[in-house]
Amino acid sequence: MRHSHQNRSGTIVVLAAFVLAMLSFIAALCLNTAYIELSKSEMRLATDAAAKAASITLGQTGDKDEARTRGKQICQRHFVAGEKLKLKNTSIDFGQAYVQSDGSYGFNEDVTPYNAVRVTSSFIRRAGGTAALPALGGFLGRDDFELEQVSIACRIDNDICLVVDRSGSMAWDLTNEAYSYPGELNGKSIIQNYFLPPHSTLSRWAALDSAVDSFLTVLEDNPYEPRVGLVSYSSNFDFGLYSSTVSSVDQELTHDFSLVRSALTTRGSAPVIGNTNIAAGLRDGITTLTSQAASRPNASHNIVLLTDGIKTQGEDPVALAALALQQNISVHTVTFSSQADQDLMAQVAAAGGGQHYHAPDAATLTAIFETLAETLPAMLIQ
Repeated sequence: MRHSHQNRSGTIVVLAAFVLAMLSFIAALCLNTAYIELSKSEMRLATDAAAKAASITLGQTGDKDEARTRGKQICQRHFVAGEKLKLKNTSIDFGQAYVQSDGSYGFNEDVTPYNAVRVTSSFIRRAGGTAALPALGGFLGRDDFELEQVSIACRIDNDICLVVDRSGSMAWDLTNEAYSYPGELNGKSIIQNYFLPPHSTLSRWAALDSAVDSFLTVLEDNPYEPRVGLVSYSSNFDFGLYSSTVSSVDQELTHDFSLVRSALTTRGSAPVIGNTNIAAGLRDGITTLTSQAASRPNASHNIVLLTDGIKTQGEDPVALAALALQQNISVHTVTFSSQADQDLMAQVAAAGGGQHYHAPDAATLTAIFETLAETLPAMLIQ
């Protein structure tokens, strides 16, 4: 019996060792697979960023050397598998993007005039040729892995509709406090201030006006001549002599940005009143970009949707953003102030295939609009 007990104990030890080895194998396999997938995502992000940066610089300067330099600089800001991803000059090619019969884009290398950049990144060009696996590589019979990523970005006709909030809170100051008005309006009753135009320099509206001006200034240096339109929204509101409509197209798409500036100034010279119907503005933005008279089928279509508050009425803007994406319109969202519903607007951007940005102050708002102006004209086509 003692001998039988010892045999069983030995069998259990062997079985436990086998199970432990198998668990270690499975854990290593899962870890390595996740690590490779993460590296792939990191490489795509880095390569996409490099292609867009090089494409933007090419469009602005027409200089291939500057475009290559910029692409390599942006790429090196990204880490892949724990190392900075570096590109060689031969990793960046120039050519012409064109629309194919199915609506997708093709790329012809070294065909002029250049309007597109192709970036090819790879682990293969590293010393040793590969990146190391993190777990039990020798045991798995493979110590390393190789990756390659190709991204193509081009600058094409670009139509952008700014959809901005003109509800009553846009007249508040920049303290992020509700019903706090700037300058000489501070200390007066809410009713008095509500029906006055926003302060020309210290209000949220003034910060928006300045940010849009910077946005347009950056776009004016774009040789591809994008068009910009303006929509503003609040809610239907009537009080004696004062009224507002839920949404309005204040400027159709135009190459003349002075018209956009003028339309925004006109809006800011009157009281900004009413609640916040985000979907109404978004719907007018979609109409502006898709109307038969204004639409350019081969253009990249983008909406930049800003609010400083929360949705108080109207339909679901998330569903509407998804509808916009189905019509090849990307919806990017900007929240301004701590009162803004960042979660909702992030959902809107995700549904609309765009990016969400938050600005806690005027300086950040301007920086965001400048970033949008610099990046929207470039489109990834692969």
